[in-house]
Amino acid sequence: MNLTPGGGAVGFRLPKIRVTAALRFPGREPQMATPFLDTVVLDALAARGPGEVVVELVWRAAFARPRRMKDAELVVREEEIH
Repeated sequence: MNLTPGGGAVGFRLPKIRVTAALRFPGREPQMATPFLDTVVLDALAARGPGEVVVELVWRAAFARPRRMKDAELVVREEEIH
């Protein structure tokens, strides 16, 4: 309620998405994680038109840090859940 200039209600549904992440290192098994939805940002100022809101989803996961980060590769995948 009253998120946009001029007031009024804005309604929406968050997308149903599953996110997986893998941290890979040469010669080692990848570390796997299932990030969780941590933050939802609603930005009415970045919207393109009246009554619109830009929604940003922030997902979080933690991995053990490798000695040489430059050798690591992070692979993130998302899939829609029906």
